[in-house]
Amino acid sequence: MTKIMMNRADLEIINKVVEENAITQNFCIIYNNNSGIGYTLDLQFTTEVNGREATVTIPICGEENW
Repeated sequence: MTKIMMNRADLEIINKVVEENAITQNFCIIYNNNSGIGYTLDLQFTTEVNGREATVTIPICGEENW
């Protein structure tokens, strides 16, 4: 089992990013807690750019939120 720690603000940003980018497929939440101080979250999804598949990574929560 894997647990991901996040707060309400993180969830609100995730929802906003999903809506802004009209994400209808699966997406990944990348959780990193290796610093010992706080965690970072990124949202990653696949989209099409100029007819080619591209992977987009958007920061949700970073060091500035610690």
